[in-house]
Amino acid sequence: LDWLLTGSHAASVPLYLLLVLAQAVNIFQVLGYWHAVWRLREASRRPGDVEGEVDVFITTYDEPIEVVEPTLAAVVAMRRPHRTYLLDDGRRSQMAQLAARYGVTWLTRPDNRGHKAGNLNEALKRTKGDFFAVFDADHVPAPEFLERLLPWFRDTDMGWVQAPQDYANRDASYTAGGAMDQQAIFFGPVCEGMDGRDGVICCGTNFVMRRAALDEVGGFAEDSVTEDAATGLELHARGWRSRYVNETLAEGLAPEDLDAFLKQQRRWAQGNLEMLVRRLGRLPHLPPSLRLQYAWAASNYLSG
Repeated sequence: LDWLLTGSHAASVPLYLLLVLAQAVNIFQVLGYWHAVWRLREASRRPGDVEGEVDVFITTYDEPIEVVEPTLAAVVAMRRPHRTYLLDDGRRSQMAQLAARYGVTWLTRPDNRGHKAGNLNEALKRTKGDFFAVFDADHVPAPEFLERLLPWFRDTDMGWVQAPQDYANRDASYTAGGAMDQQAIFFGPVCEGMDGRDGVICCGTNFVMRRAALDEVGGFAEDSVTEDAATGLELHARGWRSRYVNETLAEGLAPEDLDAFLKQQRRWAQGNLEMLVRRLGRLPHLPPSLRLQYAWAASNYLSG
């Protein structure tokens, strides 16, 4: 730092300032990581249940039936009474037949406005559960998923409870293994540290949310490609808490080739940087520690 901030060796001041800025981003990422993991909360279980009805949403657009069916079958088999809905933005007849085969409700809409966020918002208008769980089409939950997450809602200010994303196909390719390694860092020490501040980020799948909390912010944010994190930020700004249950309670599918991996990363990068720019005004409404965590997480893709 002493060398970096001593500008006497700069041959070109404008270029040197860019270098200092780039290094400052990397330094912030390192310090932000240590801040994240400084207050790890050990994984714990809460027994019992919470009163209220539960809806479970599976979102799909163009995933093949052989990907969606294991998820649907596992959701139906989850212990603890619930209603299951297949939210099909592809409006495919084979999905209607699949839903009928498992006795679940097939929901569609006339357009795809708002993408996944719009799909969820439309389903919420047509359902009435006190709580709802969300799964992407390729994330297969364990039978005990609801039993592990729902008891935390006995805290009346609990907005949502998040479980990690794990990949069942981590050994399918070098890329899939690398994607799992990347997830293991975030869903390991990073989320455990955020959980220590009652502020884990909403991660789009494998979570249960309180409907009353989402109603307070008008539904999922439809103006972001990462509607989950943007909506979670708004909920935290309104004073709702979140918890992290660090158990493998659902397994999804990692991108198996570089093209699919880069598409995934580009979407996450775009959503995080959009959140940093468009929702900067919400950060002052967060506790200082959580404010730093959101700024750190949202700016992570600048570290390259």
